[in-house]
Amino acid sequence: MPLRDPWNREHTCHRTRVAESGMATVEACSCGTLHLNLGPLTLRLTREALTDLVGTLGYALAWVQHHEDHAEARERRHVC
Repeated sequence: MPLRDPWNREHTCHRTRVAESGMATVEACSCGTLHLNLGPLTLRLTREALTDLVGTLGYALAWVQHHEDHAEARERRHVC
């Protein structure tokens, strides 16, 4: 679904907050756009783009956790 022009006043969108945390909120718009709000930054995403972003962030988190686990294991081996 193509994104609508946010400056077009002929179409009034209605947003519903569908998720929030201390860092971000996600709002679903009546036009089909999802708004990811991170402080002063808002990303307007399609469902597919949000799904891809979540996958990318999941891979990044797994990488960080893997490397933290290996660093902790190395530290434990060197403790007397």
